[in-house]
Amino acid sequence: MIYLHTDARYRPDQWYRRFEYLLQQRQLAYRKVNLLRKDYRKLKINVGDALIGRFGHAKWDLARMKPIYDELAAEFAGRVFPAANTYSYYDDKRAQLELFEAHGYPAPRAATVTTPEDVERFLEQTGLCFPLVTKKFGGAGSTNVRLANGCDDVFYPGVVQEYCANNDRDLRLNVIGDRVMGYWRLNRPNDFRASGSGRLLYTDRFDDESIELVHRISREQGFESMAYDLVRDATGRWVVLEISYSYVDTFVRDCPYYYDARSGEWIAKEGVYPQDYIFEDFLARHPVVEANARRERKRGWRSIWQHRQMHRPSCAGDGQVPYEMNEEAGAINVELKLERQRRGEVFEWPNIVELNKLAAQYSQDKKVLDVGCGTGCAAQAMSAGAREVVAIEPDTATLDWAQENRAAENILYLNKLSGELDYRDYFDLVTNIDVIEHVRDYRGLIEDVVRMLKPGGRLLLTTPNRLRDNPPKLRPVYPYHVQEFSPSDLYFILNMYFDEVRLMSLRNVYDYRTTYPIDLNSRATPVIVLATNPRKSTQSRPSGEVHARTAAREGQPVTSNPPSELPLKNSA
Repeated sequence: MIYLHTDARYRPDQWYRRFEYLLQQRQLAYRKVNLLRKDYRKLKINVGDALIGRFGHAKWDLARMKPIYDELAAEFAGRVFPAANTYSYYDDKRAQLELFEAHGYPAPRAATVTTPEDVERFLEQTGLCFPLVTKKFGGAGSTNVRLANGCDDVFYPGVVQEYCANNDRDLRLNVIGDRVMGYWRLNRPNDFRASGSGRLLYTDRFDDESIELVHRISREQGFESMAYDLVRDATGRWVVLEISYSYVDTFVRDCPYYYDARSGEWIAKEGVYPQDYIFEDFLARHPVVEANARRERKRGWRSIWQHRQMHRPSCAGDGQVPYEMNEEAGAINVELKLERQRRGEVFEWPNIVELNKLAAQYSQDKKVLDVGCGTGCAAQAMSAGAREVVAIEPDTATLDWAQENRAAENILYLNKLSGELDYRDYFDLVTNIDVIEHVRDYRGLIEDVVRMLKPGGRLLLTTPNRLRDNPPKLRPVYPYHVQEFSPSDLYFILNMYFDEVRLMSLRNVYDYRTTYPIDLNSRATPVIVLATNPRKSTQSRPSGEVHARTAAREGQPVTSNPPSELPLKNSA
């Protein structure tokens, strides 16, 4: 169960509404609570439960939540957003000052003061003079902040801070995980303050110094989401004025790009809410939360069957239109490919050839399993650098052609399904090139992969993007596809089985070297997934297992030698 705190007082900037939308989209069991009125100790918290919410800056909110937040986070075993460490600095300028000083982060010179004598001592020690910026310990949107021209103007108790003149704006950068995005905020008219002005300027890029600074602070402190206000000081360097985990979500939504600190690339994101990234990262950090919430849903916390809704297109509107799957039909086999070649057309689609070349880049000196190898195009490409390649294909004629035309000393072709292999913790890399869309029991396929991969091993999976059409289709148009997947489908499915999941696509589908990162909502096709380090605690099905549902649908008995459940990959 995921408990969702309702920040109802903060209209129209209510974070919980977006979180609720995301929970519904993913069909996860949740319960709305108002922890400003309900004692958290009365919640029925079970192992794997979580709490998500935005706790605001109003005096009542802070007075209620600050004293109990560490205990609250401990009650959920740390499965809370915001994390206790992140929340501890919220609307507490004294704590932020101590953080900056303890770690040497660039910030204007500042001190806490309780008397005019403290102010005079600060001026003497730093060599500064009035005006100074004076702040109370709490307050948002430039409230309780002003320019002091003398000791009588200073807030007591409070913080005095070096005034960085000649800034007509500040830079607001938001860091969520490894994503950095932001905008300029112009000062209020005839004022030195930019916070709360509402005068925003969006730009495509920010300089490396500011990005490196805020990302480093978030990384070192473990902040899952944090907003930073920066200006340049008298020497021209960037300094941090304040930080806050809470902010106006629509301002961040409208940022046109974010900087991916892992890849070093700028990614288009306009229209994506910050809660989308926060929720994505939260589930990745706490995989047990999603697994438990799905089980709760399946047991009837909501009445809609989770599996049908997992594949509902985002355009389905009222949430009642299921995504329809086709019957398994295999894929274009070798005879159809040869016929196509006789007509003067290509034997292998060029875009699939490029994906096979991409797979070869990850196979150097690796033990590789190619699931659904088809006519052996990927196996042959990978064999040049791999230590060994095991290529499996259930269609006998297609596999015979591959063995005759694309053999190599380090390729072993097997006429088997993934569930029939006895390997365990053996392969460094498993490739699945445009196969998963042909498979009804895709979870069984993934579990087989987890069983056969070594700890730290990788799965390279490619598939057409279900969102490539606008609006997305309610069922696959291509008759050989049982079901298709969006980037978010694959991300959240594979996060249940792997520690790290990366989403990519190709800028040019005819050049494997043009990979780039994509977001969960991307319409780019194909979707390329690189999943790393399988979780061996996942219960994999025994090798050779057949699901009674599949056998019954085909009118066949349940045996240990199943009919072909894994069709050819779409390398046609």
